[in-house]
Amino acid sequence: MGLRDLFFRRGDEGFTTAGTAVALLLAVVLAFGAVQAHWTQARSGQVQYVADAAALAADGAVAELVAYAQAADAALLSLSLMALTAYAASAVAAFVPGGQEVATRLADLGSRVFKTRDSFAESAQKGLDAAYKALPALCTLRALQVMGANALASGQEYWGVAIPLPLAADAPLLASANEAKESAEEIFSQEEQVQEEVQRQEAASKRMEEARRSAWEADCGADGPCMRERAEALAGLQGADNPRF
Repeated sequence: MGLRDLFFRRGDEGFTTAGTAVALLLAVVLAFGAVQAHWTQARSGQVQYVADAAALAADGAVAELVAYAQAADAALLSLSLMALTAYAASAVAAFVPGGQEVATRLADLGSRVFKTRDSFAESAQKGLDAAYKALPALCTLRALQVMGANALASGQEYWGVAIPLPLAADAPLLASANEAKESAEEIFSQEEQVQEEVQRQEAASKRMEEARRSAWEADCGADGPCMRERAEALAGLQGADNPRF
């Protein structure tokens, strides 16, 4: 009697009792194995959803920090443009006769805006550096909160951890205003020369106006002999030949 005879009857009589029992046992094992595989895959899928949600929560902390950096950079840009606009308006006012006082006030305003910008940049950079140092811990905390919330909602216990990489990074440096300051200083350095030139032009204009006034008074009837009276007395010009203007 061989091993085959243990499971199969000779001829057409079919399986033996042992063969039938083994076949049924294999069928049951395969059925329970399929059920267990489906259950495991379903649980794995739920765990994967939770892991993805935890990773997105950690990404959210990074996105908030990036938004803060962008907002600070935009505010610094606005202050720099405001200061440059004040200096540019100061340069324009310096060319206008009598606008020296306004030009000085505008230049002083631009200087104060630059100081405010530098103070804000320093405080914002310190805050950004501190936030970057705390970012890994914040990402991990956000991920743990999401995993805990999903565990309560599904009735299943989840354990996990989020490890952001790299673990340490330097915070980005906010935009510098050195180029804007150099442009403003160049405008301010030339403003005094412009004001001196404008003052010389004003003085020349006043002298020209006084000369024209004197010529007009001499020609059109100032106190004492005028040009018409001299022409009448010296050249004998009368009537239409010596009109009064």
